[in-house]
Amino acid sequence: MRLDEALHLMWTDVDLQHRVIHVHRGRRGAPKSGRLRHVPIFDSVLTVLREMKVAKGSNTLLWPGAKRDKFDEQLPRNKTSVFRPFKAAVERAGISKKFRLHDLRHTFAGLFLASGGDIFKLSKILGHSSVAITQQVYAHLHPDAFAENYSRVAFTMPENSGVVVKLQA
Repeated sequence: MRLDEALHLMWTDVDLQHRVIHVHRGRRGAPKSGRLRHVPIFDSVLTVLREMKVAKGSNTLLWPGAKRDKFDEQLPRNKTSVFRPFKAAVERAGISKKFRLHDLRHTFAGLFLASGGDIFKLSKILGHSSVAITQQVYAHLHPDAFAENYSRVAFTMPENSGVVVKLQA
C-alpha cells in the first residue's frame, strides 16, 4: 500500500477471516486511484495483524496517532512519525540512505514478480489504474516472465508442407 493509505486504515477495513484489506481512503478521502481495491493479506503479514488486533484496545485505526483534545477522537499517525523511525532503521541496517519508504512498495512488487507472481494480479494489488502502468514500471524486473510459456502452444509442421524459405545475401 501507499503510506497514506496505510496510515488511514481502520480495523473495519481488515478482514482477517477472508484475508483481505479493503483500501478505500487516504488523507484526502479516496486513494490515489480513486477506487476501492482489495489487497490480499499474505502469510508473512497475517500473524502480525492477528496479534495487533488482539492488542488494539479501543483503537479503530491500525496505526493511531495523537488524540484530538476536543472530541477525544483518534487521529491517523502523521508521515513524519513514520519517516524518522524508518530512516533510523535503514541506517542501523546499513542500507543506503537514499532508500525511501516507497521503495518497500517497489521491493514487494519485484519480489512478487520474481517468485512467479502474475503482473495482472500485481497491478490490482498495487492499485494501478491499468496493467500498462504496472508493466511500464516493473516488467523489466522479470525478463524471463514468458520462459515458462514458450512451449505452451506447440505444433509440428508436416515434412512436405510446401513452405520454402529463401535466404537473401
